[in-house]
Amino acid sequence: MNTREINKFMKSEVASEIRDSQFTLHFPITDFKNTFELSTLFRYVIEQIKKWDDYGALPSELLDSKNYFSTIQDRIEQLVESVNNGNGSNPYLRELQSSIAQRSNQIIPGDSKEASFLISVFKESSKKFEAAYAFLTENINYSSFSNKEYLQGIMMGVLHNIGENPTINKTSHERASFNSLKSKVEKYVIESDKDLKDLFKEGQEKIETFVEILENMKKENQEKLDKWFLLNQATARNLSSEVTEERKNIEQTYKQLLQLQAPALHWKESGEKLLNEGHMFMRALFALILVGAIALYLLLWKTPEGMLASFFNDDKASAIRWSIVFVTFISLIFFGIQSLRKAMFSSFHLARDAQEREKLTMYYLSLIKEGAVGNEDRNLILQSLFSRADSGLLKEDSSPAMPGIIDKIRN
Repeated sequence: MNTREINKFMKSEVASEIRDSQFTLHFPITDFKNTFELSTLFRYVIEQIKKWDDYGALPSELLDSKNYFSTIQDRIEQLVESVNNGNGSNPYLRELQSSIAQRSNQIIPGDSKEASFLISVFKESSKKFEAAYAFLTENINYSSFSNKEYLQGIMMGVLHNIGENPTINKTSHERASFNSLKSKVEKYVIESDKDLKDLFKEGQEKIETFVEILENMKKENQEKLDKWFLLNQATARNLSSEVTEERKNIEQTYKQLLQLQAPALHWKESGEKLLNEGHMFMRALFALILVGAIALYLLLWKTPEGMLASFFNDDKASAIRWSIVFVTFISLIFFGIQSLRKAMFSSFHLARDAQEREKLTMYYLSLIKEGAVGNEDRNLILQSLFSRADSGLLKEDSSPAMPGIIDKIRN
């Protein structure tokens, strides 16, 4: 696994849980302390391993530092692989933190001046290296001071700390450190430029793919729209014809409504008025019958004595006179009852006729709206609406048509 793969992983959605994780490296020997994210930590570890490899053969003390960074690299790769496989990250994060904290007080980075110093001492003498390393790690064996090389190694460590080591060219070491730093910066620039180009290329490919998808969608939708339009063109024409016909029917209905609105209102009001008159005549009829019955009762049971005696005596003139009075009274009552009866039934009949004409008008308008009325049917309906009503008061009371009004409405 390389740095580019780690960077790509950190940009993915699966790395959202560990993207903000921080890792602190602290090496007291070199007075180094820094906090890294996962990607920068991996890059730093790779650089340290490479730096130790550049030194070649290493003593066991320095090999522990190299193995320390190798262990961190393995833990990072295990963490990335686990997250990519959909597993939890917490166990591997704990292992990584544990590996970072383990023996960190004995670790020396490969790019530090202490590492360069110890390698140069090791190449000169392993005993001096042992003493110098013991001095830097503060683990001096004072019983070995009797050994000349051990004591020299201690002194070299002391001089290194105060910057006066005669075996190390300080200027050349600083120049080497500067060149190393320059190489790192150039390497980072090259890698960043390459990553930027790859990212730009990937973005351009995604844009082209997206544009292609949009073009295909547009083409498919246009084809579907054209197909739908062809299939529904006839339906659209039929719908347009139906809408036009419906509009004409509505206009005709509205026109007829305006023409028949006044007659319909007149028939409604007339029906109510005639119905009230019918009830009035009915009450008058009942009152007249009651009055006639009472009068007849009084006439029969309260008859004057002279009237009855005239029928049995020879006074024929008086009998005829009373007979005429009696017959006239009965006739008047009968005539009044007949007149009120005819007026009552005529009012009810005309009220019912007005109500039916009003309902027939509404029915006629609904038929016009549906377009279900022909010319012949229209003539019959209009003739029924505007014909004279049979009042029932006169015999042979016919109901002829009124052509003048019908022609005006029809036209």
